[in-house]
Amino acid sequence: MPGWATGTRINFSNAGHECAPGVFQNMVFVVQQVDHKRFTRREGGNLEHDQDISLLDARMTDGTRPPRKVVGLDGKVIEFYPPRGAIWHGQETVIRGEGMHKRSKGKVVGRGDLIVRWNITP
Repeated sequence: MPGWATGTRINFSNAGHECAPGVFQNMVFVVQQVDHKRFTRREGGNLEHDQDISLLDARMTDGTRPPRKVVGLDGKVIEFYPPRGAIWHGQETVIRGEGMHKRSKGKVVGRGDLIVRWNITP
């Protein structure tokens, strides 16, 4: 489910093996987070994404850079613009509300941010 982090325990009472007549064990699943090909790290509800940009484009300061796109975890295309002015290696752009779902008391209560980290390429 959206927003479940590593270590989250999901309990299904009386859904396991019958250990005595009419007595069933509980089933417990523990969520394990795996690496993702587009998003490199998660802190709380935030996701981080590395975005390459050429040295020439990174040094443009006239604001004419075209928008970039990345496909989010839910399949939605997220369009964003590189920052104005020169971009340096490792600079971050924060896209509010496009990260992981945040949960509280079993309900989705919002989303974290998508943090784009710019990587200058030759």
